[in-house]
Amino acid sequence: MKQFVEFVAKSLVEHPGDIHITEVDGEDGKTRVLELKCHSDDVGQIIGRNGRTIKALRTLLVTAAARTGVRAVLEIADGEGDYTDAGPEGAAAEDAATSNGI
Repeated sequence: MKQFVEFVAKSLVEHPGDIHITEVDGEDGKTRVLELKCHSDDVGQIIGRNGRTIKALRTLLVTAAARTGVRAVLEIADGEGDYTDAGPEGAAAEDAATSNGI
């Protein structure tokens, strides 16, 4: 699973050498957490327009994991912050708040 995510991510970005994936076992023993770290310029390419690219990658990852009897979760970080919970709406709201001085 790790190699699959790494291959797809490196194919999408401008800085493929900066793609690093860490695989950690979850607390329940059946969950695998894959954390993808990339160059800050490449986060948008990984997430895609309205989150479509990352959603498709997560769907493929979950399907591949199900075939092996485990659960997989993909988290994305660029070194500056974690982007797992902030969807397109969350990022836009955060940008609006910082530009308004809030």
